[in-house]
Amino acid sequence: MKLFITSLLACSIAASSLAQNDSLPPPPPPPSNVPPLDMPMPWDHEPSSEFINQQKKYETLNIGLGMIIPMSDNDSLVMSSGAFSSSFSITSREKYRITDHLGIGYSLGYNVDNYHLEQDSAQLLWMGQDLDKQRLTIHKIMGDVFFRVIFTKPNDKPGIFLDLGAQASWNIGRRMNIEDGVDSKTVGASRIEASYRKLAYVAPFEAQALARIGLNYCSIVAKYRVTDLFVAHESTYGNKQLPNLSPIIVGLEFNIGD
Repeated sequence: MKLFITSLLACSIAASSLAQNDSLPPPPPPPSNVPPLDMPMPWDHEPSSEFINQQKKYETLNIGLGMIIPMSDNDSLVMSSGAFSSSFSITSREKYRITDHLGIGYSLGYNVDNYHLEQDSAQLLWMGQDLDKQRLTIHKIMGDVFFRVIFTKPNDKPGIFLDLGAQASWNIGRRMNIEDGVDSKTVGASRIEASYRKLAYVAPFEAQALARIGLNYCSIVAKYRVTDLFVAHESTYGNKQLPNLSPIIVGLEFNIGD
């Protein structure tokens, strides 16, 4: 009898426990911000219009350093082989995408060219007199427009590209610096150091053709001046037309910021 009562109590307790479990509320659903397993993650790098070389518009800041290539033509002034004739520029550039692989853009910036001139009987900028040093420096405000071809697929770098365009410059600063040592045969002679500004025989404006081929944040730039650097003026040999300096500049350009 006692065993029967004990078994009956155990069955009642088990039934009560099962009833309580059946009355519990269902568990809450998983949070809605948990992505499903088939959702692409940011690190999957699927093609997107947010990639640099696929954005409809983006801006960069660029610094360039180039070399003015000497020429040996008889009708041109000769640049010194013992000094580096250079070109430096800093520009702000905007690019607009037309298609995945084509775009256009423009640049605005500052440029300075330094021409170190060879001293011989052919030079005409200092009345035919040979000097120890003669440097022509031209400061410019410049702008260009270009057409861009992008050769790489969408990614988060500019990729491989080719720019072809034209550049115009306003020569806001035109200066000639000269240096000449003391002639031991001349009594009372002293060293000459002078700087001449606002040179009337340097053209106030220039036009150049340009090409850039780049890989990501570095590019090779070539420019060719299509206008004369010097103009005839009464201050130079009775209005005589002056020869030209080399029109070719080749250098590197670096993208330092987006």
